[in-house]
Amino acid sequence: MDYSSIQCPVYVVDGQIDSYRDFLPRLLANLKVPRKGLMGPWVTSSNWRMRARARLGDGRGPLVDRVAAWRRYRDHG
Repeated sequence: MDYSSIQCPVYVVDGQIDSYRDFLPRLLANLKVPRKGLMGPWVTSSNWRMRARARLGDGRGPLVDRVAAWRRYRDHG
């Protein structure tokens, strides 16, 4: 991947329970633009809006609203 070709701020949501779990740390380490990542114990979904609220840990922890987290990043000046 040519990380230098990415010229815009990046916000990545990734899950630890799938085969892409190494992508987020590698991407954040190599980008030179403003960047942020959210990784949790969920499966990465192509329809992540429908699964936007995921429980942390053993399923009894707090809910994480991934869409709200993305909006906070997007709206940050």
